[in-house]
Amino acid sequence: MADPIDAADITDDDILWRRIDPGMIDQGPAGVESIQSWAFKDQSKEISVYLARETTQLAVLAAGKPGQILLGITARSIRALGFKVVRDPDPDNAAHCLVLPYPNKPMLKALAVASRRIEAD
Repeated sequence: MADPIDAADITDDDILWRRIDPGMIDQGPAGVESIQSWAFKDQSKEISVYLARETTQLAVLAAGKPGQILLGITARSIRALGFKVVRDPDPDNAAHCLVLPYPNKPMLKALAVASRRIEAD
């Protein structure tokens, strides 16, 4: 497989959305949310995200399981951790991308810390 190319048309300020189950967010003291590191873990060893400016929340959530929610993370945060944002269009959503390479456990936590829950439209 060729070395994946970081998508130059995705700016550092672009927001990427990831679908997760609500149980992947803990409520801490004073209602402060904490995203668990396994929100970025995937059995297929691919972190799937969607470029927010090219899709809708409804389209991203419709492709997942009922009850899922969205996290948002900037491309800058992903790149600052040493990852690439690689375009991987789905037949149903051209905004689909992958975060590569697949992270180790400390990097899963770093991605979670850099993410925030996205409130529904």
